[in-house]
Amino acid sequence: QRFRMLSVILLDMSGSMLRSGEFPELQIAAARYIETVLAEAGDTQRIALMTFDGRSEAQMIVGFTSDGSKLLHGLDALSISECRSLDDCAGFADRKSCAGWRCVDDSTNLNGAVISSLTVLEHQLSQESVSWTDGALIMFTDGTDQAARVSSEEAFSRVNSSKTHIFSIGLGGEVDEASLRAIGRDGYWPVGRAEKLQETFEQVASRVQGLANRFYLLEYCSPKRSGIHSLKVSARMTARDG
Repeated sequence: QRFRMLSVILLDMSGSMLRSGEFPELQIAAARYIETVLAEAGDTQRIALMTFDGRSEAQMIVGFTSDGSKLLHGLDALSISECRSLDDCAGFADRKSCAGWRCVDDSTNLNGAVISSLTVLEHQLSQESVSWTDGALIMFTDGTDQAARVSSEEAFSRVNSSKTHIFSIGLGGEVDEASLRAIGRDGYWPVGRAEKLQETFEQVASRVQGLANRFYLLEYCSPKRSGIHSLKVSARMTARDG
């Protein structure tokens, strides 16, 4: 194996998303992304699942893997009830409020999550032993940065310095489209209704598959056994290829 594509699914689990009642639709859509990207990919595609709320760092739920069952189990685990009231949060020192299924920091550290997830993705890319690698961040949110831990300028600078592909998906009318377009420099999808999320995640999955499938490996075995010889190789792109 000479090539591997790594992608991070970064999901908004701030209070607004959990209370909206639309999180199950997001789970279904993210599951569709996983199933589409990993279909017949072997180990050439690995995916990590991360979430963010108001905390300073995005949270790793499932590390990079080509095992779809692990990723789907991680998605399901996001629905496990850990609290029912604010009083329940006393047992979670790093969590400040209760929003639905989990105790979380109710705010939205969107900018910080973009930076920390890119750091995780780029570090993993640097550790891969295959000859060629590529990476993609797929970020979903239903709002704007509310935590003010990191400025938009810092997030945009980090995005622009990254060599990975970055896609953003925004749900509803509360998102800052200008910011999400700047973050999703390889593609931004505005989604009006949660029912359209599955279709959107499938479109992003197709883009990520296309990034992986654009690589070709050409090997040549010469019948000549000695000396130095010149070989000319040419490639012609067709509409079907490109």
